[in-house]
Amino acid sequence: MNPQQLPGQVRQIGAGFGRPTTVRLSIDVPADLHQAFAAWRSQTALDLGRGVVSVQDTVHTLLDILISDEAVAGQVRDRLHPDTAPTSSPPADR
Repeated sequence: MNPQQLPGQVRQIGAGFGRPTTVRLSIDVPADLHQAFAAWRSQTALDLGRGVVSVQDTVHTLLDILISDEAVAGQVRDRLHPDTAPTSSPPADR
């Protein structure tokens, strides 16, 4: 492991060899989620005075937030494993 690399970090393949260090992601999403995401991006483009808000820019920003904000990361973890999420209130006594 590189001394500058933290445990759990993945080394960029090809880094330093003149090859790109980006990775392409492909995901499948339900049609209704895709439509809602497209509508959000359209409205956000209008709100920001831009012609378009791209999927690329949005997902890149989401990933930056996810890895830098522990509260957001916790929300994602809770959605991934809802059975392990803490309950909001204890069960009522009978």
